[in-house]
Amino acid sequence: MIKFILVVAVYHTLGGNAVVEHTEILDDKAACITAGKDYVVQAKAKYADADYTCYRRKVR
Repeated sequence: MIKFILVVAVYHTLGGNAVVEHTEILDDKAACITAGKDYVVQAKAKYADADYTCYRRKVR
């Protein structure tokens, strides 16, 4: 079954690796995008450089 995985990351340092703040498995891309936007609004209150991505992955 293919699900969408939301990953919210924060780049704490310039050019450094992202620190994953949140991951979540959702059923469709629309839900993933909505959750990502909501979570990033919260994360940006703490870290200005928060970002998110959604990608498809088979979940066993």
